[in-house]
Amino acid sequence: MKKQEDKTTRLILEISNYVHKYGEFPRRGTLSIDGIDMGKAITRARTGELVLTKEQIAILERLDDFLSRTEKNIQELEKFYSEHGHLPLGDVYSKYKDIMWTYKSGKVPITESQRKRLEVIGALLDKTERMVRSIEAFYKENGTLPKRGDKTVEGYDMGNAIIGYRNGKRELTISQMERLKTIGITFLNMKIKAEQVVRTRIISENEKSLSEKIKQLKAERDNLINDSNTIKEKKF
Repeated sequence: MKKQEDKTTRLILEISNYVHKYGEFPRRGTLSIDGIDMGKAITRARTGELVLTKEQIAILERLDDFLSRTEKNIQELEKFYSEHGHLPLGDVYSKYKDIMWTYKSGKVPITESQRKRLEVIGALLDKTERMVRSIEAFYKENGTLPKRGDKTVEGYDMGNAIIGYRNGKRELTISQMERLKTIGITFLNMKIKAEQVVRTRIISENEKSLSEKIKQLKAERDNLINDSNTIKEKKF
C-alpha cells in the first residue's frame, strides 16, 4: 500500500511541476516518468476513481486555484482593455503591473493561448516598446512627431520620451531606433559619436603627418651634419 501511495505522490508532484512549467494541466496522452497517462489520471482523480490522500488532494486543489487566478486576472485585463482601449493606468495599473511582469518573465506560467491573448492587448510589452508604438501611431495619424505635452493613453509624455531617445538618456534597441529613424527622428548621441570618430581620425592623421615631418627634418639634419663633417675632413 505504501509503495502505491509513493507512486501516486510522485504522479501528483509531476502533474504539479507540469502545471507550473506550462500553465495548464497535462492532456491525455502525456505520460509521467512512470509511464502513467497524466491526463487520464486527473480525470480519474476528479471522478473519485483514483483514490488520493488529503495531502495529494490539497496539491491538486492548489493547482486548480492557481490556474483559476491566472485566468481571472487575464479576463480582468481583457475587460479593462475592451472598455478603455488601453491597459490600466495610475493606481489601477499598480495593481496589475506585478502580475503582468510575472507573465512576461515566466515567473507565472501561462498557456500559449493565454499568451496570445495578452499579446493582443499589449500586456506583455515593456514600457519602451509601448512608447515606441505610441509614437509611431501618433505619426501615422497626424503626419507629425509628437511634441512635449502629447501623451500616450497611459499618460506618458511622448515629446519628453523622444528628447530622451535623441540625447541617449533613454535606451532603445537597434530595431526600435531604426523604426524611429524612418519617421524622422534623429539621434544626437549618434551624431556626436560620429563627429568624435571624425575628430579622432583627423587628429590621428595630423599626428602621423607631424611624425613623418619630424623624421624628414631629422634626416635632413643628419645629412647636413654628414656634409659638414666631410668638408672639414677635406680641409685637413
